[in-house]
Amino acid sequence: MILLDTNVLIYASDINSSFHIASKSIRDKGIRGEVLLCITPQVLLEFFAVVTSQKRTANPIESFQALDEIEKYLKADKITTIYPNENTFLKLIELERKYCVKGQEIFDLQLIATMLSNNVKTIYTFNTDHFSKIDEIESLTPPIG
Repeated sequence: MILLDTNVLIYASDINSSFHIASKSIRDKGIRGEVLLCITPQVLLEFFAVVTSQKRTANPIESFQALDEIEKYLKADKITTIYPNENTFLKLIELERKYCVKGQEIFDLQLIATMLSNNVKTIYTFNTDHFSKIDEIESLTPPIG
């Protein structure tokens, strides 16, 4: 199973993005069950925060549009939603002690802790450098086509 990072969701919904085709393709393959994908509530909230903010995107969308997009992921039978569980925060502490991230990077570490506490070890992202220093997971750029 592979987690979709927030930027993949953003690009899949933005037809003007140079990453749109690759993002939409991998999302659609997940919806059809051709590849096992998952999302987290954190990713969905980050998606909402970015696509509805004039400070974070050139063409923000209305809240109801963002919610409609989020519902598509939640209602997709073949895309799994994984959640933090009783082991996630302890895993986060373990990762923080090992990697000593600072500031906003803690949120990527939280995402990784959620992945690992759900036995997910791969993430599709266009920010592979954000995850490359973490030995416990593999970060991949979505393939084109």
